[in-house]
Amino acid sequence: MADTVTEQVQVRADPDTIFEVIGDFATYPEWQDEVQEAEILATDEDGWATRVRFVLDAKIMTTTFVLDYAYTDTTISWSLAHSDTLRRNEGSYTLADRGDGTTDVTYTLVIEPTIPVPGMLRRRAAKRIVDGALMNVKARAERTA
Repeated sequence: MADTVTEQVQVRADPDTIFEVIGDFATYPEWQDEVQEAEILATDEDGWATRVRFVLDAKIMTTTFVLDYAYTDTTISWSLAHSDTLRRNEGSYTLADRGDGTTDVTYTLVIEPTIPVPGMLRRRAAKRIVDGALMNVKARAERTA
C-alpha cells in the first residue's frame, strides 16, 4: 500500500532560483543527506534532466532507483522507472511565487516499498524524506539567492 505525504515550506528566494536548485541533480550528494549518488541518464532539449539514477542510504538499507522527470512552469514531477526496493515513487515540487521575494514550495511524495513495512513506519519514513528534502532545498536556495 502506498502512502502520500504533502508538506509545504516558505523559501526566501524566487521560483527560478528554487527550480534551479531542485533541478541540479548532480549536486544532490553534496546537500541532500541521504543521497549518496545521483547520475543524470537523460536530458531534454533544454538540458533539464528527464531520467536520473539515485543511490540512497535509507538508514536501514541502501536503495537504488531511477526516476523519470517532467517539468511545467511551476512544477517538477517524477515517477518511478526502476527500483530494487520500491514499487512506487511518485511526487512533485510545486512552486508558488508569493510576490514578495518568497516562494511557497509544496512537496508531495507517494512511496510504496516492495517489501512489507508496517503503515506507521512507511508514513514516518515518507514524512522524514519530505521534511528533510524541503529543509535542504530551503537552505540551499536561500544561500544561492
